[in-house]
Amino acid sequence: MAEKRNKNSKYIIVIVVVALLFYFYLRNKNPEIIQSSPTVLKRGDNGELVKLAQQKINSVAGVLNIPTLVEDGIFGDKTEAAFIALLGSPSGTTFQVSNAVKSLV
Repeated sequence: MAEKRNKNSKYIIVIVVVALLFYFYLRNKNPEIIQSSPTVLKRGDNGELVKLAQQKINSVAGVLNIPTLVEDGIFGDKTEAAFIALLGSPSGTTFQVSNAVKSLV
């Protein structure tokens, strides 16, 4: 009986350790741009989607040879210039930004 209890305890410990590792893995992941968002971002926009796009663009700023953006969620002149460098267009969806960044990495 004690042997069975000891075996069950080992399984519980393994499950807890795996759950904790999974939790810390997800907690440390960078936020992803919402892929299905049809919102077209353009100059004058602001908010979380713009900020996430700025973060994605900054991850490849060196490859694009552009200055890093302030990740403030405000779509201004510099963000527009970065969109042009990345997408060839002054505006675009979060899906387009994400795909363009993935193609460079």
